[in-house]
Amino acid sequence: MNKWGRINWDNISGQHEIASSNDLLCKLCKISDLDFKVYIIWDEISLPAVNANLKRIIDAVDDVTAVSFNTWIFCPASNYVIEFYHENEIRIGWAEV
Repeated sequence: MNKWGRINWDNISGQHEIASSNDLLCKLCKISDLDFKVYIIWDEISLPAVNANLKRIIDAVDDVTAVSFNTWIFCPASNYVIEFYHENEIRIGWAEV
């Protein structure tokens, strides 16, 4: 993380900027099983992380990201994270194994 609470994307070689939440589904279909369980993490410390099915999150992505300014979705099974930054920037990064 950098000092603004964002992922330091300069240190991640496997990454891609997503134009919109609609394009997110297309990108995820290429790299992940939509039935995987993922974690939703919000930048508000009082909110718990939530484990949910990726397909259900994508179906309700506007509601999920409305909870707090910044939201992250982490998939341990496929080693990727999606960052929804409050300035309408969406970025996905994955570990190069």
